[in-house]
Amino acid sequence: MPDTPTFDQITNLDFQPSDGYCWFMFRITYCRARRFYDELKDRQDGFLLWFPCEKRVTFSQGRKYEELTPMFKGNLFIFSTFKQALALTRRGDGPEWVDFVYDRTCKNEAGRLEPLRIPFKQMCSFVRAANVMHPWAHIVSEEDIKFRPGGLVRITEGLFQGVVGRVARVHGQTRVVVTIKGVGHYSTAYIPKASLVPYAEDLDN
Repeated sequence: MPDTPTFDQITNLDFQPSDGYCWFMFRITYCRARRFYDELKDRQDGFLLWFPCEKRVTFSQGRKYEELTPMFKGNLFIFSTFKQALALTRRGDGPEWVDFVYDRTCKNEAGRLEPLRIPFKQMCSFVRAANVMHPWAHIVSEEDIKFRPGGLVRITEGLFQGVVGRVARVHGQTRVVVTIKGVGHYSTAYIPKASLVPYAEDLDN
């Protein structure tokens, strides 16, 4: 079994995952995602778990407060082989309240939905951007995004250096949006145009 990957590796676009490894997303019911993560995070069994949180800013009585909240309620990400991920779900040896998030766009030969497999390079930028935990960077809806014409860009400096996505107008600011098919859109904070360069490689793998 390959060594457990590190976050430095899984946020590096040049990293080559071991054969069979990719990202899966778990659906966990009854608000147990954090508990499940805490139970598994130190096992070091060749897989890597990610429980993304985001920093939210609130104001009360003239004071500013920041708090960390789960980015996705009831979801957890795992970088592993299918066999490893399956063993942690109700279809394997895991709890009844843990299952895959399924790909709703296609079915297998038996007419059943397959677990969503997230391209490694898409997740590189998603994890890299989200782990900055900037209070103005967060998941955004389709309605909040106005993509600029053009292809992918890479951020060359600042907190979000190395993140690859598309330039968009979000809440009146120029930002870079990372799109994960089947998961959602994540927006960085404001990014100046001088910090962006074109990125020509395909992220769908």
